[in-house]
Amino acid sequence: MSPLVLIAAAGVGGVMLARWGMREIQRINDELEKSRARVAERGRAHAVRQLRFDPETGTYRPVEHR
Repeated sequence: MSPLVLIAAAGVGGVMLARWGMREIQRINDELEKSRARVAERGRAHAVRQLRFDPETGTYRPVEHR
């Protein structure tokens, strides 16, 4: 084969590989963003519980909300 054909084929292959890589990177980033959003939503769903010192036991216990 002519060197020009080989260089052209390598160039086309390189472009195709780069486009495939960019699509994979975008797909992975989208999955990570969805996963981060789910984790953040779960974190917001759980309320932070307040603790109060219990002098009888010397430990901290959760505050009971009624």
